[in-house]
Amino acid sequence: MLAEQAEAQALMPRQLPPLSRWLHVASVEGETYPFALIGPSRRPVDVWFTIRGEVTMGRRDPVRWLSLGSYLALAQKALVIDEALVPHDGHESAS
Repeated sequence: MLAEQAEAQALMPRQLPPLSRWLHVASVEGETYPFALIGPSRRPVDVWFTIRGEVTMGRRDPVRWLSLGSYLALAQKALVIDEALVPHDGHESAS
């Protein structure tokens, strides 16, 4: 139990920059940030959104510390998967 409390203290938001700042200043393979990997596409979401209940996290959705490069790669992969999961009516959209 003490180890879990120590880990929770280490994750306190006041010790991490806001996600927007991290995205702006992080190097591609440098500092890491905690993300929840949500849903079948494993879309990376700021872990604090799940803690505050703003995004629903399933029991099998892991939390991982990701570098900026890993975050961008997973976000792009999730976008492709999410697009494939959206039902289409068979008509092409007008451009």
